[in-house]
Amino acid sequence: MNNRNHILNSIWALIFMIMVIDLVILPFVPWWSLIFPTFAFGRMYTSGARSFFQAGMGSTLAWAIMVFFQYQAGGEIIVRRVSEMMGVSSPWILILITLLIPMIIGGLAGVSGFMLLGRKARNHTGQ
Repeated sequence: MNNRNHILNSIWALIFMIMVIDLVILPFVPWWSLIFPTFAFGRMYTSGARSFFQAGMGSTLAWAIMVFFQYQAGGEIIVRRVSEMMGVSSPWILILITLLIPMIIGGLAGVSGFMLLGRKARNHTGQ
């Protein structure tokens, strides 16, 4: 049981779980729905900073994988045109800018989940 708790509290295990869940749900729901898995994992985070990092990285990695596949499937034309419209010198800079969105949204949802779910669980157990 102790080994299982250690694996679930691992930074990379939580990032991977969030990423997989986001990859499964994002094709079927609006983009902002990535907040639900990151919020739900609030009980598993150990601190506010780690919750922001883990939730943000999990959401960002899932978003990056989806952007990469959509870019390769013909989305490079749209990205190039939008980057020209916005005055960004390279389509890759636009992609990096868009990766800030899931980092911020996922991170804030993770911190919110930690503050609401994590603290409540810790108060009941006396930790």
